[in-house]
Amino acid sequence: MIANQKDNFRTLITQKFSSAEEFKNSWVSGNRAEILNDFEENGVDFNRFKDSIGNDIDAYDIIRLVGFDLDARLKKERVESVKDSKVYTSLNKEQQQIVDELLNIYQRHDCLAIEKIDTLNLPNFNPFGGFIPSVKKMGGKTKYIQFISNLINQIYEE
Repeated sequence: MIANQKDNFRTLITQKFSSAEEFKNSWVSGNRAEILNDFEENGVDFNRFKDSIGNDIDAYDIIRLVGFDLDARLKKERVESVKDSKVYTSLNKEQQQIVDELLNIYQRHDCLAIEKIDTLNLPNFNPFGGFIPSVKKMGGKTKYIQFISNLINQIYEE
């Protein structure tokens, strides 16, 4: 990674967020796409950073690493942490299988890929009956949306 790009990115981060805590709060409150779009509009190429740092790190950890010199966690580590949490262990077996698919999608892509309910239209969820049965198995649309919010909070829990 070219040092100048990293320095420019760090400046952008610290101009937008005064602390890592402020960044985290904004990220988990649902401003993820807006944050990423803002950085990309200012010339930040997350793929270039991933090529330099590693593909198993999501944008959240890249921002924490570059902007605040905090250790990055691998997506795999974040998924393992979720699976050890009450958010996951309180689910029944079938719900856990649905969440396992969501976590697999997160690992291959990022949290933006799982935060939309349309994700359940992917073929990954056909074994659970597809979109509508998967939503019902998670307690209905309202509960599913709340669950995804809790899941994303848990993904980024330190």
